[in-house]
Amino acid sequence: MKPIFPLDPSLKYFCENAPEYHIVCAGSLLGIALRKPLSFPVGKVNFLTLRPMNFYEFLLASGEEMLCEHLSGQLPTDKVSALFARQLEDYLRTYYITGGMPEAVETWLRTKDINQLEAVQKHILNSYELDFAKYAPSKDFPKLSAIWRSIPQQLAKDNSKFIFSQVKKGWRAKDLEDALEWLISAGLVYKVAKIEKPFLPLAAYADESYFKLYLSDIGLLRQLAVLSAGAIL
Repeated sequence: MKPIFPLDPSLKYFCENAPEYHIVCAGSLLGIALRKPLSFPVGKVNFLTLRPMNFYEFLLASGEEMLCEHLSGQLPTDKVSALFARQLEDYLRTYYITGGMPEAVETWLRTKDINQLEAVQKHILNSYELDFAKYAPSKDFPKLSAIWRSIPQQLAKDNSKFIFSQVKKGWRAKDLEDALEWLISAGLVYKVAKIEKPFLPLAAYADESYFKLYLSDIGLLRQLAVLSAGAIL
């Protein structure tokens, strides 16, 4: 089968002329965020956003249906039963190490080998940076990489917010805002704004100039921070 490029207009004609076929395309959001398509099949495509597994999904992948059933019946204010607490803590520490990228989780569950797990995580991180080089204008590639690599450092410090000047000396917010927006649009980082008051809707009380950045996956964040699995265990 010939590869279909992101948002290929041929999807429109499949929909109109051959609706009996179900066409599924997968790809990096980075290609959409950084590379503007020439055309778009409006109304002919349904989007599904696939994110890393959360802790509940990690438990399901680990075959722990009973623990999942217990958690699904809990309210945030409920105390976790001592019968399950230790087991959940152990799995949570493991989740901090593996994160929720499907290949990383599958590798860990199949091998229980930290080295093989981390090889997968490093490969994913390297692939992201190769995507930066592929899709970003050459002048913006250094900015994307610098923001990306600065996230663990900034989270490790006592900063109350993300500080642009700590990405690289001399750089200011106006120099980096476009690159930051690309990373957010691509789903690689989450921008978490400070909320002035705990009222609904939260967005109305968000200070967008006062925020922190997090990687979309905790396992990749650990790997990018070069934090050993032993430090968590």
